[in-house]
Amino acid sequence: MKRLVIVLIAALTLSGCSNSPHLDAASLAERVIIGIGDDITPPYPTPRPAEYLAAWAIESPRLPSDREAEFTIEALAWEGHSGDETGAKIDIRVTVHAPAQSGGWSEPSLPEDDATRCWRLTVFGLHDYDSLESEEIDCPTGPAPAPPAPLPLPSFPDDVDALLTTALGDPDPEAAVRAAFPDEFYSIEAATENGETAIALGIPEEHDCAVGIIHADGSTEVVRGFDWEVLQPGEMGCVPDLYFHPVLTH
Repeated sequence: MKRLVIVLIAALTLSGCSNSPHLDAASLAERVIIGIGDDITPPYPTPRPAEYLAAWAIESPRLPSDREAEFTIEALAWEGHSGDETGAKIDIRVTVHAPAQSGGWSEPSLPEDDATRCWRLTVFGLHDYDSLESEEIDCPTGPAPAPPAPLPLPSFPDDVDALLTTALGDPDPEAAVRAAFPDEFYSIEAATENGETAIALGIPEEHDCAVGIIHADGSTEVVRGFDWEVLQPGEMGCVPDLYFHPVLTH
Protein backbone atom coordinates (compact mmCIF):
# COMPACT_ATOMS: atom_id res chain seq x y z
CA MET A 1 0.00 0.00 0.00
CA LYS A 2 1.32 3.41 -0.90
CA ARG A 3 2.02 6.29 1.41
CA LEU A 4 0.53 8.92 -0.85
CA VAL A 5 -1.79 9.23 -3.76
CA ILE A 6 -1.42 11.84 -6.51
CA VAL A 7 -4.28 11.94 -8.96
CA LEU A 8 -5.16 14.41 -11.69
CA ILE A 9 -8.91 14.71 -12.08
CA ALA A 10 -10.36 15.90 -15.38
CA ALA A 11 -12.72 18.84 -15.09
CA LEU A 12 -16.38 18.25 -15.69
CA THR A 13 -18.65 20.81 -17.31
CA LEU A 14 -19.79 23.37 -14.78
CA SER A 15 -22.75 24.60 -16.78
CA GLY A 16 -24.56 27.50 -15.20
CA CYS A 17 -22.73 27.35 -11.86
CA SER A 18 -21.15 30.16 -9.92
CA ASN A 19 -17.66 30.36 -8.48
CA SER A 20 -18.66 28.12 -5.60
CA PRO A 21 -16.51 27.94 -2.45
CA HIS A 22 -16.93 24.17 -2.71
CA LEU A 23 -14.62 24.29 -5.72
CA ASP A 24 -11.71 26.03 -4.00
CA ALA A 25 -8.70 23.97 -2.94
CA ALA A 26 -9.45 24.07 0.80
CA SER A 27 -13.00 22.82 0.28
CA LEU A 28 -11.81 20.07 -2.07
CA ALA A 29 -9.36 18.91 0.62
CA GLU A 30 -12.16 18.74 3.18
CA ARG A 31 -14.30 16.68 0.83
CA VAL A 32 -11.42 14.22 0.45
CA ILE A 33 -11.15 13.69 4.22
CA ILE A 34 -14.92 13.28 4.55
CA GLY A 35 -14.81 10.52 1.94
CA ILE A 36 -11.87 8.82 3.66
CA GLY A 37 -13.70 8.90 6.99
CA ASP A 38 -16.78 7.32 5.44
CA ASP A 39 -14.75 4.60 3.74
CA ILE A 40 -12.82 3.45 6.82
CA THR A 41 -15.91 3.37 9.07
CA PRO A 42 -18.39 1.08 7.30
CA PRO A 43 -21.53 -0.20 9.04
CA TYR A 44 -20.72 -2.88 11.63
CA PRO A 45 -16.98 -2.17 11.45
CA THR A 46 -14.37 -4.75 12.34
CA PRO A 47 -11.78 -3.56 14.90
CA ARG A 48 -8.47 -2.89 13.20
CA PRO A 49 -5.01 -1.61 14.18
CA ALA A 50 -4.34 2.00 13.28
CA GLU A 51 -1.60 1.04 10.83
CA TYR A 52 -4.07 -1.01 8.80
CA LEU A 53 -6.62 1.83 8.81
CA ALA A 54 -3.97 4.37 7.77
CA ALA A 55 -2.95 2.23 4.82
CA TRP A 56 -6.60 1.74 3.86
CA ALA A 57 -7.28 5.48 4.14
CA ILE A 58 -4.69 6.47 1.52
CA GLU A 59 -4.81 3.44 -0.78
CA SER A 60 -7.60 4.61 -3.11
CA PRO A 61 -9.50 7.56 -1.64
CA ARG A 62 -12.56 8.96 -3.38
CA LEU A 63 -11.68 12.31 -4.89
CA PRO A 64 -13.86 15.25 -6.01
CA SER A 65 -14.28 15.31 -9.80
CA ASP A 66 -16.06 18.61 -10.39
CA ARG A 67 -12.87 20.65 -10.73
CA GLU A 68 -9.56 19.80 -12.31
CA ALA A 69 -7.10 19.35 -9.45
CA GLU A 70 -4.10 17.41 -8.24
CA PHE A 71 -4.47 15.68 -4.87
CA THR A 72 -1.72 14.38 -2.59
CA ILE A 73 -2.90 12.31 0.38
CA GLU A 74 -0.36 11.24 3.01
CA ALA A 75 -0.53 9.31 6.27
CA LEU A 76 1.52 11.23 8.83
CA ALA A 77 1.01 9.19 12.02
CA TRP A 78 -1.01 6.28 13.34
CA GLU A 79 -1.37 4.70 16.76
CA GLY A 80 -3.73 2.49 18.74
CA HIS A 81 -6.42 0.01 17.79
CA SER A 82 -10.02 0.75 16.89
CA GLY A 83 -11.14 -2.04 19.21
CA ASP A 84 -9.75 -0.21 22.24
CA GLU A 85 -11.70 2.32 24.26
CA THR A 86 -9.59 5.22 22.99
CA GLY A 87 -9.82 4.09 19.36
CA ALA A 88 -7.26 4.18 16.56
CA LYS A 89 -5.81 7.60 15.73
CA ILE A 90 -4.66 8.48 12.22
CA ASP A 91 -3.20 11.80 11.04
CA ILE A 92 -3.78 12.56 7.35
CA ARG A 93 -2.41 15.42 5.24
CA VAL A 94 -4.29 16.45 2.10
CA THR A 95 -2.60 18.78 -0.39
CA VAL A 96 -4.56 20.17 -3.31
CA HIS A 97 -3.38 22.13 -6.34
CA ALA A 98 -6.22 23.44 -8.51
CA PRO A 99 -4.97 25.15 -11.69
CA ALA A 100 -6.74 28.14 -13.13
CA GLN A 101 -9.79 27.16 -15.10
CA SER A 102 -11.20 29.23 -17.96
CA GLY A 103 -14.92 29.73 -18.12
CA GLY A 104 -17.26 29.72 -21.08
CA TRP A 105 -20.19 31.97 -21.92
CA SER A 106 -22.22 30.47 -19.04
CA GLU A 107 -19.33 29.24 -16.88
CA PRO A 108 -17.19 31.19 -14.42
CA SER A 109 -13.43 31.34 -14.57
CA LEU A 110 -11.73 29.83 -11.53
CA PRO A 111 -8.37 31.13 -10.30
CA GLU A 112 -5.42 28.91 -9.47
CA ASP A 113 -5.66 27.75 -5.88
CA ASP A 114 -3.62 25.66 -3.42
CA ALA A 115 -4.32 24.28 0.02
CA THR A 116 -2.73 21.94 2.51
CA ARG A 117 -4.86 20.75 5.42
CA CYS A 118 -4.43 18.04 8.06
CA TRP A 119 -6.88 16.05 10.14
CA ARG A 120 -6.75 13.54 12.98
CA LEU A 121 -9.27 10.76 12.51
CA THR A 122 -10.16 8.62 15.53
CA VAL A 123 -11.88 5.36 14.61
CA PHE A 124 -13.89 3.23 17.02
CA GLY A 125 -14.29 -0.26 15.60
CA LEU A 126 -16.90 -1.57 18.06
CA HIS A 127 -19.49 1.15 17.38
CA ASP A 128 -22.30 0.71 14.86
CA TYR A 129 -22.68 4.50 15.02
CA ASP A 130 -20.49 7.41 16.11
CA SER A 131 -17.53 5.34 14.94
CA LEU A 132 -15.51 8.35 13.75
CA GLU A 133 -14.21 11.55 15.29
CA SER A 134 -12.55 14.07 12.98
CA GLU A 135 -10.45 17.02 14.14
CA GLU A 136 -8.49 19.43 11.97
CA ILE A 137 -4.93 19.84 13.23
CA ASP A 138 -1.90 21.94 12.33
CA CYS A 139 0.09 20.43 9.49
CA PRO A 140 3.71 19.53 10.21
CA THR A 141 6.40 20.63 7.79
CA GLY A 142 8.62 18.23 5.96
CA PRO A 143 8.01 14.90 4.27
CA ALA A 144 5.67 12.21 5.53
CA PRO A 145 7.18 9.19 7.31
CA ALA A 146 7.64 5.81 5.68
CA PRO A 147 4.31 4.44 4.52
CA PRO A 148 2.15 2.27 6.77
CA ALA A 149 2.90 -1.38 6.04
CA PRO A 150 0.51 -3.51 8.11
CA LEU A 151 0.91 -7.26 8.35
CA PRO A 152 -1.62 -9.29 6.35
CA LEU A 153 -4.88 -9.86 8.18
CA PRO A 154 -5.44 -13.34 9.62
CA SER A 155 -7.23 -15.64 7.19
CA PHE A 156 -7.91 -19.30 6.49
CA PRO A 157 -5.54 -20.96 4.02
CA ASP A 158 -7.00 -21.80 0.63
CA ASP A 159 -7.01 -25.50 1.52
CA VAL A 160 -8.69 -25.07 4.91
CA ASP A 161 -11.41 -27.60 4.07
CA ALA A 162 -8.89 -30.26 3.07
CA LEU A 163 -6.71 -29.64 6.13
CA LEU A 164 -9.68 -29.79 8.46
CA THR A 165 -11.04 -32.94 6.81
CA THR A 166 -7.67 -34.68 7.20
CA ALA A 167 -7.49 -33.70 10.86
CA LEU A 168 -10.99 -35.07 11.49
CA GLY A 169 -9.78 -38.51 10.42
CA ASP A 170 -7.06 -38.58 13.08
CA PRO A 171 -7.53 -40.76 16.21
CA ASP A 172 -7.33 -37.53 18.25
CA PRO A 173 -9.10 -35.06 15.92
CA GLU A 174 -9.03 -32.05 18.26
CA ALA A 175 -5.26 -32.35 18.73
CA ALA A 176 -4.85 -32.83 15.00
CA VAL A 177 -6.83 -29.67 14.27
CA ARG A 178 -4.65 -27.72 16.70
CA ALA A 179 -1.54 -29.09 15.02
CA ALA A 180 -2.85 -28.18 11.56
CA PHE A 181 -3.80 -24.65 12.64
CA PRO A 182 -1.18 -23.60 15.22
CA ASP A 183 -1.37 -19.80 14.84
CA GLU A 184 -2.52 -17.92 17.92
CA PHE A 185 -5.25 -16.05 16.06
CA TYR A 186 -7.30 -19.28 15.71
CA SER A 187 -9.95 -20.30 18.22
CA ILE A 188 -10.62 -24.04 18.48
CA GLU A 189 -13.45 -25.61 20.45
CA ALA A 190 -14.76 -29.17 20.36
CA ALA A 191 -17.94 -30.79 21.67
CA THR A 192 -19.76 -34.11 21.31
CA GLU A 193 -23.52 -34.73 21.25
CA ASN A 194 -25.53 -37.80 20.26
CA GLY A 195 -22.48 -39.63 18.99
CA GLU A 196 -21.31 -36.75 16.80
CA THR A 197 -18.29 -34.52 17.33
CA ALA A 198 -18.04 -30.94 16.11
CA ILE A 199 -14.80 -28.98 16.14
CA ALA A 200 -15.20 -25.24 15.55
CA LEU A 201 -12.21 -23.49 14.00
CA GLY A 202 -12.53 -19.71 14.07
CA ILE A 203 -10.70 -16.47 13.45
CA PRO A 204 -12.52 -14.21 15.91
CA GLU A 205 -10.80 -11.04 14.68
CA GLU A 206 -12.19 -11.63 11.18
CA HIS A 207 -15.53 -13.19 12.16
CA ASP A 208 -14.68 -16.28 10.12
CA CYS A 209 -15.56 -19.81 11.07
CA ALA A 210 -15.44 -23.40 9.85
CA VAL A 211 -16.93 -26.36 11.72
CA GLY A 212 -15.62 -29.85 11.14
CA ILE A 213 -18.12 -32.61 11.94
CA ILE A 214 -17.55 -36.30 12.61
CA HIS A 215 -20.92 -38.01 12.23
CA ALA A 216 -21.97 -41.04 14.24
CA ASP A 217 -21.23 -43.32 11.28
CA GLY A 218 -17.66 -42.01 11.03
CA SER A 219 -18.20 -39.84 7.96
CA THR A 220 -16.96 -36.26 8.06
CA GLU A 221 -17.87 -32.90 6.60
CA VAL A 222 -16.84 -29.27 6.91
CA VAL A 223 -19.49 -26.58 7.23
CA ARG A 224 -18.82 -22.90 6.48
CA GLY A 225 -20.78 -19.86 5.40
CA PHE A 226 -22.40 -19.02 8.73
CA ASP A 227 -24.40 -15.82 9.06
CA TRP A 228 -22.03 -12.97 9.77
CA GLU A 229 -24.27 -11.66 12.55
CA VAL A 230 -23.97 -14.76 14.75
CA LEU A 231 -20.17 -14.52 14.67
CA GLN A 232 -20.07 -10.97 16.06
CA PRO A 233 -18.85 -10.15 19.59
CA GLY A 234 -21.67 -10.75 22.06
CA GLU A 235 -23.39 -13.27 19.78
CA MET A 236 -22.86 -17.04 19.57
CA GLY A 237 -19.43 -16.84 17.97
CA CYS A 238 -17.56 -19.73 16.36
CA VAL A 239 -18.56 -22.68 18.55
CA PRO A 240 -19.77 -26.28 18.03
CA ASP A 241 -23.34 -25.17 18.78
CA LEU A 242 -23.39 -23.55 15.34
CA TYR A 243 -23.92 -27.14 14.20
CA PHE A 244 -25.68 -28.71 17.16
CA HIS A 245 -28.04 -25.82 17.96
CA PRO A 246 -27.99 -23.40 15.02
CA VAL A 247 -29.51 -19.94 15.34
CA LEU A 248 -32.14 -19.36 12.69
CA THR A 249 -31.99 -15.82 11.32
CA HIS A 250 -34.07 -14.07 8.71
